[in-house]
Amino acid sequence: MTTKILFRGLFVGLAAVTVGVLGALPAAPAGATASDQAAAGGQVPFGGTAQSVCAAVPVGYASCLARIIDHAGETSHFSFFTRAARVPIANPDKGGSSQAVVSGLSPTNIESVYGFSGSSSAGTGKTIAIVDAYDDPTAAADLSTFSTQWNLPSCTTNSGCFTKVNQTGGSSLPSSNGGWALEISLDIEWAHAVAPGARVLLVEAKSNSLSNLFTADQYAGAHASYVSNSWGGSEFSGENSEDFVFQGGASFFVATGDSGGAVDYPATSPNVVAVGGTSLKFNSNGTLSSETAWSAGGGGCSAYENAPAAQSSFAQYAQTGCANRSVPDVSLDADPNSGVAVYDSTSGGGCPGWCTVGGTSVATPIWAAESAVAGISPSPANLYGASGTPSFRDITGGSNGHPALVGYDLATGRGSWANGAPAAPTSLNATPGNAQVSLTWTGGSGATSYNVYRGTTATGLSTTPIATVTVAQYTDHSVSNGSTYYYEVEGVNTTGTGSPSNEASASPSASLGGGGGGGGGGPTPPPAPSTLTASYNTAGYITLNWGSSAGATSYTVLRSTTSGNEASYVTGITSLTYKDTSLSPGSTYYYKVEGVVSGVAGNPSPEASAPVPTSHLTAGISKGCYSTSCSFTSTSTDTGGTITTYHWTNGSGSGTGSTYSAYFYMAGTYVVYLTVTDNNGATAKTSTTVTCTSYYYIGTYCS
Repeated sequence: MTTKILFRGLFVGLAAVTVGVLGALPAAPAGATASDQAAAGGQVPFGGTAQSVCAAVPVGYASCLARIIDHAGETSHFSFFTRAARVPIANPDKGGSSQAVVSGLSPTNIESVYGFSGSSSAGTGKTIAIVDAYDDPTAAADLSTFSTQWNLPSCTTNSGCFTKVNQTGGSSLPSSNGGWALEISLDIEWAHAVAPGARVLLVEAKSNSLSNLFTADQYAGAHASYVSNSWGGSEFSGENSEDFVFQGGASFFVATGDSGGAVDYPATSPNVVAVGGTSLKFNSNGTLSSETAWSAGGGGCSAYENAPAAQSSFAQYAQTGCANRSVPDVSLDADPNSGVAVYDSTSGGGCPGWCTVGGTSVATPIWAAESAVAGISPSPANLYGASGTPSFRDITGGSNGHPALVGYDLATGRGSWANGAPAAPTSLNATPGNAQVSLTWTGGSGATSYNVYRGTTATGLSTTPIATVTVAQYTDHSVSNGSTYYYEVEGVNTTGTGSPSNEASASPSASLGGGGGGGGGGPTPPPAPSTLTASYNTAGYITLNWGSSAGATSYTVLRSTTSGNEASYVTGITSLTYKDTSLSPGSTYYYKVEGVVSGVAGNPSPEASAPVPTSHLTAGISKGCYSTSCSFTSTSTDTGGTITTYHWTNGSGSGTGSTYSAYFYMAGTYVVYLTVTDNNGATAKTSTTVTCTSYYYIGTYCS
């Protein structure tokens, strides 16, 4: 997937900007996780050692979940992720310079990755409450600095955009704490970044005890529709007696923790949306390379909470192996090595000034804010299949101790938010045959292709697709009779991979005659076409011709750019030929053809291939005539090459160059031919007709 990443207010597209000489990708940073270091084709943008800003706590207390990159060892792999601040800021972590360096993903980076609107009015009319412990004395000033840096609308107390109260709504604020102050700066700044039109209500608990934080949550839930909690603590017996705190009309979002494959409370409460973490990797030109599970993101099975009915009945819940509530529900960027930019001027947080911050603390306020922008209430019934859910990007790579799987898992839940991702395909059906399984489905809206996944157990689908196809059907020939195979399909577009279809299974058998249904009662699949040829035409297409398949009522063309990996490309062809015009210069295309009867495909033909020249040369002519004189201009085009010679002829004369002139003195029809050749040796030909008519008293005129 390719995502264009922009910086709000800088008017720069990272995919196009030149920032020095990047050269080859550098090695992964020493502070990157093992999964980060192994990421293929991409690099985390910020290197350094991540450290928690809040200490571990005993049962009954909560720790904030922000993590920062140690500035002493920080490096930015890609200079376009680092910007000078717009105002002088004392930043001793950067050598005492009066001009701070802003290191971390910008609001527009995040908007581009997840398809957020970026509108300055997003979230208007909504209130997002942030619940944290202790006081951040510089919260309002820091929010103002953050907004100025990223050209966000101002959000101040005077304008009514920002309000700070204690846990019961009063003005007497608790004592300050440096670590929690950084957490507060992160939460309010990124809630405002994603929903600039929304009101931000900061509710500060007297301490980090769960009792005080829950009091703050009750006030927040009564005064806002969306409540973000970027903190958590250990599970404990009797915790479900506290779940009433999160009941009512508000949607509560809770970070799952940063301990990798472990669970925190209150994220395990069935009344909240548990938010886990992912890691973003980028290409050297700034485009998104991949999104995988963050190795330290919290997730697992609760020891005490029952799963909501909507979750336990969800299609892929069984593959978690949980008997109780499982977390996370959803995820978003949380890896400090792909962290976000935060401004915090309160001392004691480890990062006075600008810093790069990660942790599930990042994902949580962003999920709350974008839910406010979308106007959805992500209850369990909505998150697990009913109306009102966003588009999910299914994360199938990486691990937090639990592997990311196709569909729901304990690493990233349902996946990350991705507006524009395809809807889940529906009605997947698997029909067994003799050493084959034929799949059909109803395509999810927005999909431009489909990934097909297969496994030999209901919970054992491979996270690597066995095929990617552009049509809503596929015949799997790589199966053995007597075994049962399980399948799911996901839609794909430029935004990413959407949620999976229902699961379907089938058991191929020799008694089925090659396909069609149980007990041998289905139609007999047609034999493989005996011949197939593929040839490239200089007009820019590949022509396929094949022999008939007895009994076939239609044919399916399979195509790939690698030999032996052909997948369904075009279906429903009723002739013995096909012209493929969707080609890329310099590629070689490999083809097979299957006969089809009553929806059952036979075995494929032998493979045929054809290379497409590096240049795609087409010849064209425009003409203009006056009396008996005509002029001709080449309109030829050449993608990937340069036209070097032109040869004109009309039977009685010839010429070279991109233009040609000729006289026609007698009535009649004449043909003018043009042949063009380019620097790659490709040749293309075309012609045009000139008709000349003689008129009494006027003479001869041509057109």
